[in-house]
Amino acid sequence: MAATKKAISNKEINEELKELQDKYNDLVELLKAKGSEKKDDIKSEMANKLEGLQNTTEEGLKEVYEKGTEGVEAVSGRIKQNPVASILVAFGVGYVLSKVSSNK
Repeated sequence: MAATKKAISNKEINEELKELQDKYNDLVELLKAKGSEKKDDIKSEMANKLEGLQNTTEEGLKEVYEKGTEGVEAVSGRIKQNPVASILVAFGVGYVLSKVSSNK
């Protein structure tokens, strides 16, 4: 009778182990699914942030280009108004720069 009781106990233990293993496998699958969802959420969030950064950069570049264009137009207008003075200023700046660079 002791042998029968021991056999039943081993059978019960094996069944419980099988049940535990099934629950473990279910848990692993659930964690994989949740991890995949979280990965997709993070990926989507990063894509949105990247898109926002690209838009901000494009706007900044556009603004810099516009300011540069305005500056060039302003200088061009002054040169057209005073061509002789502009040539003299350019010559003077070139002369000063050449003297400063030749002293080094």
